[in-house]
Amino acid sequence: MISFRDIDVRRRGQPVLTDISFTAEPGVITALIGHNGGGKSTLLKAAAGLIAPSAGEIVRDGGIAFMPQGSGDGLSLTMRQTVLLGRLHRLGIRLPPEDVAACDAMMARCGIADLAERRLDQVSGGQRQLAFLAQTLLREPRILLLDEPTSALDIGNQLAILDLVAAETTARGLTTVIAIHDVATAARIASRIAVLAEGRLAAFGTPDEVLTRRMFAEVYGIDAHMCATEHGPPALHVAGRISPPVPPAARRPSS
Repeated sequence: MISFRDIDVRRRGQPVLTDISFTAEPGVITALIGHNGGGKSTLLKAAAGLIAPSAGEIVRDGGIAFMPQGSGDGLSLTMRQTVLLGRLHRLGIRLPPEDVAACDAMMARCGIADLAERRLDQVSGGQRQLAFLAQTLLREPRILLLDEPTSALDIGNQLAILDLVAAETTARGLTTVIAIHDVATAARIASRIAVLAEGRLAAFGTPDEVLTRRMFAEVYGIDAHMCATEHGPPALHVAGRISPPVPPAARRPSS
């Protein structure tokens, strides 16, 4: 569990997050959505302890692993070395056999075992993301924080990563909070959705409660709604932009 209680974050004296309060529960995925600059990455960094809130309290129940955007850019490690860094806190001159075995098992779980000796610059972007996700999971966290883990990936790699995150969240009872831009994907993988707009919590609840026409109008400035599909989760239907957009002063949390 991780609970945000009246969190404020300021940068250079300016508010970035204001009065953020919600709780992410174990065993389910909580998705953070909202427009660019809404505060998603800042909130995850505060949750990971990398940024100190100027007000409020973050209550954490268990160890945290945080996977930021652009993890490991520029590194020339092999895939196995990258994943093994998840056990950095316990690695010494010699690699304990149990840690190597755990690393190889996690790579197999992530579908990258055959790439163990390949360098990061010799594999695809999706395969690199899977290596950093494997590294993050190898830390055996209770709280998993992921910042746009599927950005710039093709749909196949997106599904591979997100399906793995969902499976690990359920199997391990993880408290998973993931920042993601794709609203339809958030509806597919998340049990709870928090919407951030201009540093404030615009909505929090189940996908059905949050992904409303009113929310899309107030937060994104678009005429949109979720529509049923014959198979699987609902899809996002966008009719167009709203002109003029709903002014920020009119935005209020829906729950």
